Amino acid sequence: MVNIRTNNNKNQLIKISDFMQRNLKEHTVSSFDKDLSSISYLIKEMSELTIESVDIVDQAIKTGDKDLISNIKEHDQKINKYHSIIDDEITAFIALRQPKAYDLRFSVSAVKVSSNLERVGDYAKTVIKKIVNIEILEDHKNTLLNMTKLSRAMIKDSVSAIIENDLEKAEKVLASDDKIDDFYQDIFNEFSDNKISENSRELINVIFIAKAIERLADHAVNIAAIVEYNVNGEIK
Repeated sequence: MVNIRTNNNKNQLIKISDFMQRNLKEHTVSSFDKDLSSISYLIKEMSELTIESVDIVDQAIKTGDKDLISNIKEHDQKINKYHSIIDDEITAFIALRQPKAYDLRFSVSAVKVSSNLERVGDYAKTVIKKIVNIEILEDHKNTLLNMTKLSRAMIKDSVSAIIENDLEKAEKVLASDDKIDDFYQDIFNEFSDNKISENSRELINVIFIAKAIERLADHAVNIAAIVEYNVNGEIK
């Protein structure tokens, strides 16, 4: 067990789960390893909340339920809290432990990962307000749902790639970016190829939604791109 500081200055005991597959190097001071494990755990928890945000977007596309606006706002507050906690944990870790080499790279990477996850939550919150206030044609729904499904997988794989130092999984996420772009381009081309009609307003709104999902997925790509730096100290 390790103490994790929360924003209200109360200590919350968080159990380090068995998800850790990344081989953390053992250090002479055991608390050093606990700090690294704690940061990894928090990143994993934050990523799961972020994936739930994408699931709420998915649900909004399917149902158009306006209650999801308040749901996503409350959910986003949880994500923001994790972002703040992770920043505090890493700042304290760097100041107290003065990590070097891989441990320092991992700390810097964790800050960037947390920031990208926080932005995913922001995009999810923004786009739901648009989704639940328009009628979306069935064909467009299917395209948007394909985008949320792929985005969800990209977020999950990108965070796993960071935690597990998995360059192959990171490359998979980077390759998926082209698929997301293709989905968006298909919708955009539909608008470009058609004259103004009664469905034009719906299509413009769908383009906005698709663009937001594309940008959301871009943050998964950003996380995947960090893996090379995390593992080898190289930036692509």
